[in-house]
Amino acid sequence: MQKPEPRRQIWTISYPAACDDITPAMLESQGIKPDQWYQILSDSGPNKHLLIHLPRQNKKDETRVKNAINAINAPYNEDKSIPGCIVSPINDIDCCPDNYPIVKSIVEKLTTGTREEAGRHLKVWIDEDFGIDAIYDYGTKGLLWKYVQTPEVSNQLNGRYAGI
Repeated sequence: MQKPEPRRQIWTISYPAACDDITPAMLESQGIKPDQWYQILSDSGPNKHLLIHLPRQNKKDETRVKNAINAINAPYNEDKSIPGCIVSPINDIDCCPDNYPIVKSIVEKLTTGTREEAGRHLKVWIDEDFGIDAIYDYGTKGLLWKYVQTPEVSNQLNGRYAGI
C-alpha cells in the first residue's frame, strides 16, 4: 500500500514570466485557499515565483497543488500544464529560510531599500489585503514578519494600535 503524500501549509511555485499571474482568486477557484500570497519576478531568469501559505485546515499535498496550477493554465495551453512549472513544499521556513531561494529573494527585497522599492518587485496579498503594506498591516501573524520586523516598524504598529 502506498503511503499518502504529506499535506503542507507552505508552498513555492515557480513558472515562466510569460504566463499570466497566478492570483489568489485563481488558486481559490481550484480549492487552494491561501491566506498569504507573495509573488516576485526572478532577478536571475525569466520566471515568476510564488510563496503561498495555507491555513492549517486547508493543507494540501503536492499532487493537489500541481493539479490546481495546471487547471488554472488549461485554457492557455493545449497540454494542460505549465511548461517549466515547479511546485515545492516548504517544511520549516522558520529554521532555515536561506535554504529556500524564493523566500530568500523575497526577504531581500523586503529588507533592502524602502517599502516603495519593495513594492516595485513584489506583489503581496494577505488575508484579503493587497499590496506591500499588507505585510506590515498583518503584523506578527504574517509568514515573513520576523524577517521584516524592525524597531521602526514595531514602533509604528505600537503607535497605531495604542488606542485600542
